[in-house]
Amino acid sequence: METLSFNPNLGQVEIRSTRRRPKKILIVDQEDTLTWSLSRGLFRDQQRCQTLVAHEVEEALQLLERDQIDLVVVEIELPDLHGLDFLAQVAHASPRTKVIFMASYGHRDLEDVARKKGARGWITKPFEISSLREAITHSLEA
Repeated sequence: METLSFNPNLGQVEIRSTRRRPKKILIVDQEDTLTWSLSRGLFRDQQRCQTLVAHEVEEALQLLERDQIDLVVVEIELPDLHGLDFLAQVAHASPRTKVIFMASYGHRDLEDVARKKGARGWITKPFEISSLREAITHSLEA
């Protein structure tokens, strides 16, 4: 939806869109099948979110610097950097970006440390896409 308003100082009509930009979600995992499935699973929410995919930390950091990423969903055990170290790099590169970790195990201690360091969510694999959607919604609203 758009609204029109007249700016007398400029003598112009301004058109403002009341639509919000879709939230950008970056999925970081080395598994092609998983990133594809998550992207497709979130595709139905395309009016509210846009998904980007990175398979390596360097690629993810480049996307964070280039785009306004709202949320990163990332595997805690990345081959080139541990997720907690990645979290620190995200906080430095893009302080407003929120992070949800995915893990193949449910180490409570690691989850607690991640949350204390700023992670907004934790989801244990395997999970249903609806659980991820819920975690994303909760993280973006917090």
